[in-house]
Amino acid sequence: MARKLPELAKAVSLRYRQHAAMQKAERVHYLRTAVRITVEDLHETGVFPGKRIAEHLLPKGRSLRDRAAQKERVETMRRLGLQ
Repeated sequence: MARKLPELAKAVSLRYRQHAAMQKAERVHYLRTAVRITVEDLHETGVFPGKRIAEHLLPKGRSLRDRAAQKERVETMRRLGLQ
């Protein structure tokens, strides 16, 4: 396809990259929101939001291994005065 229709192939490739970037942004937004809510809920109940317990309480398929999740946990803890 790229040989016969190079403009179309470039357009398809560009659209795919844009779609993948949009999906990644949505995934990161959802993950950061889930981490923020989990840390705030733990803090409200009087439990220190450590890595293990926070990760355990995240929705299935989410973890604190992602850099965005780690950063959000630290920022939320800082905002709550825990660090």
